[in-house]
Amino acid sequence: MDTGMFRESPSAERRERAEQQVRKMGYDFHISQFDVSLADNNRLAFGLQWSNEGVAPFYRDWKPRLAIIAGGKVFAVQELDVDLRSIMPETESQQVTGAWELAELPADSWTVAISIPNPMPGGKPVRFANETQDAELPGWLSLTRFDVTNRAFVEVVSK
Repeated sequence: MDTGMFRESPSAERRERAEQQVRKMGYDFHISQFDVSLADNNRLAFGLQWSNEGVAPFYRDWKPRLAIIAGGKVFAVQELDVDLRSIMPETESQQVTGAWELAELPADSWTVAISIPNPMPGGKPVRFANETQDAELPGWLSLTRFDVTNRAFVEVVSK
């Protein structure tokens, strides 16, 4: 923080430095890798690497969830058994793995996305620090897209 920021009119450079530092405050979740495979019986096996690149831990046990998004709508959701409070700042990234049995999949191409919903009524979800946050649907980070024509996943998640 720049304690003297508002005592005088700051230069553009000083203001920019102060804004950069403020952006680093708090938690800053980032997905660095997402791997997924699809078995013939509509079973998704997945693994993701994530970290908290901020300076503070997350203080509540909000539950992240994965979703299949198709046509701009959530098709299916699975809650992840992860405690966000365990993803501490300035530590190595953590890996989460799992499998998801789906009764059916969308007929057209679809996206796998992740969200951390706010359990308070009307509360905003946690945003990830990745560029693909809100790319397909507000509140969701797009991780990968499944191309039905080629029956292959296309990497989407990026820094």
